[in-house]
Amino acid sequence: MFCLVCRATNDWVLPILYHSIRFTTTAQVDIFIKAHDVPVDRLASRLLLVRNLYFGRTPITQGDLTYTSPWPVDTIARMLWMCRFIETLTILYLDMEKWHKFEHAIPATLTTLVMGPIHGTFSAEALTHRPRITYFTSCHTPLSHEEFMSTITYPTMRKLRKILPHLKKSSTLESLEIVITGPAIYSDTSYNILQKQIPQVTDDKRISLTQVVTHDWVSIPYAEFQTTRREYVFQAEHLCDLHPETAQGEKTAA
Repeated sequence: MFCLVCRATNDWVLPILYHSIRFTTTAQVDIFIKAHDVPVDRLASRLLLVRNLYFGRTPITQGDLTYTSPWPVDTIARMLWMCRFIETLTILYLDMEKWHKFEHAIPATLTTLVMGPIHGTFSAEALTHRPRITYFTSCHTPLSHEEFMSTITYPTMRKLRKILPHLKKSSTLESLEIVITGPAIYSDTSYNILQKQIPQVTDDKRISLTQVVTHDWVSIPYAEFQTTRREYVFQAEHLCDLHPETAQGEKTAA
């Protein structure tokens, strides 16, 4: 009877203990994997209970998993491979050149991924097991156009979040303009959503939101190019009107 009670308690406690695991140091990673990567089913099978993994510093613990320190990349890749039912993965301060070493180990069950800062090139399509990621957060990292497009068009992606430094760090920046482009049938929705959400996250008056209804975003920089040209031509013509002798002299010299 006592054994049955212990087993029932164990079955109830283990999922709680293993659901969410945080690592801030290399030593923690090494100790954990050595304790579980063994030919003992009852220990190795506990990794199947892990759902939420966190690597990197926290607001209160610095640790040594920092951007400039050597991470135990192979050990972490092994852990990701063994934790086959991870749903949420947070990796902070990983060297931007190391992420690709994890791509083959990310399990198909992953739905939420948080990375940064400067996490390097990310492509959900490059993940071997094609996880059903629905929510991707990129922290303090510029995304190329290719990365942005491949992320928002990934079949299961539902939410993309960018965490950026606050503008108050800049004393010279006068404005940050967010421009939504495209046909009205598409851009209206994006514009209306952002119009409601931006005031909820910041009251910085330098941030503005603009909608440009166009079928080709190139029309925006091209129109600005044309405006600059017209302004110059206008100034040149005005100068000729004020100093006709200068213009006549130039024609004579020609």
